[in-house]
Order: sequence, then C-alpha cells, then structure tokens
Amino acid sequence: MIKDLVFDIGANNGDDTGYYLRRGFRVVAVEAVPEYAREVQDRFRTYVETGTLTVLPVAVGEQDGSTEFFVSEGNRGVWSSFDAEGARKNGLKATRITVPTRSIRSLFAEYGVPYYLKVDIEGFDHLCLSGIDPDDQPQ
Repeated sequence: MIKDLVFDIGANNGDDTGYYLRRGFRVVAVEAVPEYAREVQDRFRTYVETGTLTVLPVAVGEQDGSTEFFVSEGNRGVWSSFDAEGARKNGLKATRITVPTRSIRSLFAEYGVPYYLKVDIEGFDHLCLSGIDPDDQPQ
C-alpha cells in the first residue's frame, strides 16, 4: 500500500479528486465518460503536469477490454452507468458509447495499491470491490 495515493473511481466532475489533491495525496482519477475525464484533466492541469494526478478515461470492469456504457444526459452524467435503465432514471435520455475497461487488479498493478479507494460507479461498485486481492486492500 502506498500511503500518499488515493484512487477516485467514478471521478465525474473531479470535486472529490480536488479534495484529495488539496490534502496532499497523489490521485488516480478514473472516469468512464471521456468528456468528463478531459474536464477533470483540464481543471487540475497543474497537478497533471507535476505527476500528482493521473486521469484515466476508462471504466472499471471485471477485466481489461471494452464495453457498452450509457451516458446519462441532463443531470451532469451522475447516473451514467453500464446499465441503460439506470442511466435513464427519472425519464432522462442516455447515449450509448463504447469505453475501455480496466480491472482494479490491473490498475493496482500499474499504479500501486492506494491508501484510500473511493468508488462511486452507480450500482456496479461490486465490479471494483470483488476484484481486489485480499492481500492488496487499501487501508
């Protein structure tokens, strides 16, 4: 485990990412919606340039690859999900896109096991949590 590393899985607009950065952590921000990932990267460009922040435009899934993903429209993408119906909650429209996926194990192997892991991926948190090796758990 790396004491100064945080993973923000489901970064959305980067508010949580910003909090962790201000607290002095290095952050790996994972956001499946490419537009939102670019916004987080632009918002915290200085941290990206210093290597304190890594923004990954991917979804966390069971394995590395790609999958369909549904971007919820009209609520800042808060309900974007692997599940079309969940993304269309309360009558919202959703756009289907294909996104790259990474398993949490491959992310840990590449970036290290974080001290803290925030997961907010709209009902699919289990895809992230079930992939964590019991010997490689964040504190």
